[in-house]
Amino acid sequence: MNSSQQLIQRSRQNFKQAATLVPIRDNGEKLIDQADIEKLGLVCQPFWRQTDDLEGKCYKIYMQQHPDFSLCLRQSVVERLVTVQSALPDGWALVLKAGLRPPSVQLALLDALKNDIQTRNHLSDQEALETARQYVADPSLSCPPHTTGGAVDVDVVYASTHKTV
Repeated sequence: MNSSQQLIQRSRQNFKQAATLVPIRDNGEKLIDQADIEKLGLVCQPFWRQTDDLEGKCYKIYMQQHPDFSLCLRQSVVERLVTVQSALPDGWALVLKAGLRPPSVQLALLDALKNDIQTRNHLSDQEALETARQYVADPSLSCPPHTTGGAVDVDVVYASTHKTV
């Protein structure tokens, strides 16, 4: 099976199924912090600076305990983002919202989303959890990419107005 066929196969699976296809091992890749990411011309506006945001609220306790925490990503992710930024049409910009997510924040985000889904849709705990897992990786199933700095939440905005494209 070639890589395109593998990608298509993975896209037809839920996170629980797809996560088992990727071996978990530390490859020693360097993490790049927010200051160095911004030096490369990427804009960082982390969720934890937005108190009205669900994810921002999930960071609240962590940020109180770790005030020096900053957005950081694996070096290869940063390199790809720089490539993407340079390929965007004039006047568009990437805005990075989250990278490495501490496990406690990952769990808090999953729980907060599950509760929000349950309240809005009157679902059972299990139904709400299954729905939340479609958007937030569950650390009880596998190692979420965000907890390794290997995933990024990003917006694409008009550079002049900062409105989402």
